Amino acid sequence: MDVLTVDPLAPAPGAVREAAEAVLRGGVIAFLGDAGYVLSCSIMDPAAVEFVHRLKRRTRPMSAVALVSDAEAIHTLVDSVPAVAEPLMRRHWPGLLSILFPASSLVPPRVRGEAGMIALRVPSSPLPRALLDAVGGPLMASSANLTGEAAARDAAAVVATFGNQLDVVLDAGPVPVGAKPATLVDVRDGRVRVLRAGAVDLGPAGAP
Repeated sequence: MDVLTVDPLAPAPGAVREAAEAVLRGGVIAFLGDAGYVLSCSIMDPAAVEFVHRLKRRTRPMSAVALVSDAEAIHTLVDSVPAVAEPLMRRHWPGLLSILFPASSLVPPRVRGEAGMIALRVPSSPLPRALLDAVGGPLMASSANLTGEAAARDAAAVVATFGNQLDVVLDAGPVPVGAKPATLVDVRDGRVRVLRAGAVDLGPAGAP
């Protein structure tokens, strides 16, 4: 495992390239996302996704959260885009809003979970955006912690928990004080349902 120090606002191309190459080889990396450290791999690599679930000690299948470069990138990953999702994407992407969609047949079954869904988000921070550009495809983003335990606050905590099971850890310093996780919404039935409250406040009715 390589631990590489990076500036989260201007990540060095060499470090980004090393992490991207690890992902493209089927590896798992960790980096500081918009709101915390995440474990990441190619969303289209079922073996790597399964390994992330095992690392986190998940006992049941769950729909994965994936980072994409922009709203246009979701169309090969989703079966449909409900009309109610359009204003959410325009207003909150890039940003801390994950939207749960019915996954397309191109998304591996293990990624879709039992409900056949996938959660997508466009990140705003330079580091995950640089990684998306370098990999050239969507990236899984799962909080860097064991299931049920507190999220890692810095790269040292990630290393202490997962050690050499990771290929690359990009150390971008501590998680900013007060950082909130992404809000997660479900739009599959034509309305917005907030499944997890977070940084984006959509109000009690989940209005866009």
